[in-house]
Amino acid sequence: MTSDAAEIMYKAIASSDSSVNVNNINNRIITEVLGLESTIEQITQLKAEATSREAEVQRKYEELQLQLKVEAAAREAKQKAWKKLKDGDTGLGWNPIKIIVDASNDWWESRLKVVPETKKFITSSIDLEFKGKLDHVFN
Repeated sequence: MTSDAAEIMYKAIASSDSSVNVNNINNRIITEVLGLESTIEQITQLKAEATSREAEVQRKYEELQLQLKVEAAAREAKQKAWKKLKDGDTGLGWNPIKIIVDASNDWWESRLKVVPETKKFITSSIDLEFKGKLDHVFN
């Protein structure tokens, strides 16, 4: 019960004045109490909504983390394949327009026998940032 409701009850009990309307006091007390119950219900509902939102955010966060792990694994696999492709070979060219290794068909055939997963590099490249790192390390 709020302090206003307690004060009203006190006045009603302490008052000997016949002009005090008990029905009005009761209605005011009921309104105060019901208002408090309504507020409690609203708080409970807000807590439930917040919990639901938090669960949704957590689910999206975990989904994003999984997606990032999958992308990192794919990038790592591609980088390993790239390293195997160029392993020990020198004098390979680089086509800056197509952004691919510039090599003869014979070279590609021989490398694909050893590292078949590198077939994709005939027509597509690796991440340019990673290529820059490789160039820095191997040149």
